[in-house]
Amino acid sequence: MKIRMDFVTNSSSSSFLIVGTNDEDYINKMIEIENLRDEVESGINYGCLIGENIEFWGSYDIYYAGISIYEDLKKGENYNKIKEKFKKLLKDKYNINILDNEINIHYGELGL
Repeated sequence: MKIRMDFVTNSSSSSFLIVGTNDEDYINKMIEIENLRDEVESGINYGCLIGENIEFWGSYDIYYAGISIYEDLKKGENYNKIKEKFKKLLKDKYNINILDNEINIHYGELGL
């Protein structure tokens, strides 16, 4: 049996599958540290920004921030290990101590 690990899209859309957070305070802190505030405020990103360490997704506003998990899933990583990877990244790069219950899988598709 084959399992598809990514989304099917057409040229006018973009899909995402991340482990991350939708906490507005954490997202704003990450945007500031990634120096992406101007891009967010200008609206030219259409709800998708790929930072140095974090992906930011939404529509007119950013609703989710996290790490893409496609490659980790292909390597056989489980959710708990990916979640720990995200927690470590937040602690090391952004000085954010996030709780387990504030991390989830987020997914969707944006029309571009």
